[in-house]
Amino acid sequence: MSERSPRQTLSLRHSGSPEDRIARTHALILQALQQGLCLRWSYNRTMMRVAPQILYTSKGALYVDAIAVEKNGATPEDLKLGRFKLSGLSGVAMTSEPLAPVVAIDLTDIRYQESVVARAEA
Repeated sequence: MSERSPRQTLSLRHSGSPEDRIARTHALILQALQQGLCLRWSYNRTMMRVAPQILYTSKGALYVDAIAVEKNGATPEDLKLGRFKLSGLSGVAMTSEPLAPVVAIDLTDIRYQESVVARAEA
């Protein structure tokens, strides 16, 4: 009987450092805001199509507030503004779909006081 080597397995890993991944995500969100396009991403194991509204820093971390227009292939019952930390996003991709209507954002809200990086045009 011949001796077998252990079976090799494949695994998926994010290429680059977490900082590189956040930088790529940051650039895609900026581009989507400038071009008025939706994004697709995964957040907490939920696939979403979102309309980003505002990109900002809070407590030294980057966040994006966005309207989830699709979650796991279905339209949510109510469209509301959600807060997403960039470090928790994965699989971020640009779509060709235009942004959903921009909601009124109160820039005096405490979460936007540190720094607003970019926002969708009303």
